[in-house]
Amino acid sequence: MGRAEGFRAVKRVLHWLGLWLVVGILAGRIAAAEKAPPAPANGVVDAAGFLNDDPEALARISETILTLRDERNFEIYLDVEQGLIAVTPAELASQYRGDWLPAGNGLVLVFETDGRILGIGREIGDGAGDGDAARVPGFEMTAILERVREEMGGKSPESPADLANFVEGLAAGVESYFSRREEPPPRERSLRMAMLIAGVMALVGLCAIALGGWFRHSRGGNAARFRFPASDVRERLGAPCGAAVTARKFARGPEK
Repeated sequence: MGRAEGFRAVKRVLHWLGLWLVVGILAGRIAAAEKAPPAPANGVVDAAGFLNDDPEALARISETILTLRDERNFEIYLDVEQGLIAVTPAELASQYRGDWLPAGNGLVLVFETDGRILGIGREIGDGAGDGDAARVPGFEMTAILERVREEMGGKSPESPADLANFVEGLAAGVESYFSRREEPPPRERSLRMAMLIAGVMALVGLCAIALGGWFRHSRGGNAARFRFPASDVRERLGAPCGAAVTARKFARGPEK
């Protein structure tokens, strides 16, 4: 009987723990769904104090973010959290991006220190960049992020210095994209494009000539047919065929 009572007591405790866990998760999701705090002026929010142990890394991150903002009007925000229960870093980054960057000219990084997980909130569509000099197309940003991850060995940042390296590599990739977009196409590329256009025009002309010949030939098949007039000509010098001058006109042949 004692064992049964103990088992029921443990069951009740587990039941209440599960109930409070569900309540906590729901409360966390409700809090996460609320409006985000104001965007940080220096681009960095470190509620976990993760960067306090490395002031140099914090200075590098902030300087990189502010330089890119001033020169390209492209925003990067970094939020460092100690632990996230009801929401993932990627979800929180996407929420903050919608609140902090309604124009789409930037991205938000959320770094969770407990799991060393980096979530990125960015614009996915490839239509970015049309009519807005401060936006980067989605496919370009994907390529930039892939290069930065390769430079870091495919690993997530582990230390404040790693986080600073990631932000600097990301900013360098964005700056490189804007620089390429401003440069005129090289002369070799323009020459190849002109040759390609000339080749296409010549091919179109040849196709038009061939089509015109085929059209005339097909119409010529329906033209009137004529036959040589019948004429009695004797053999000359034993030849089976001969020739003579006649005043007869050509006769129209049978229609086909």
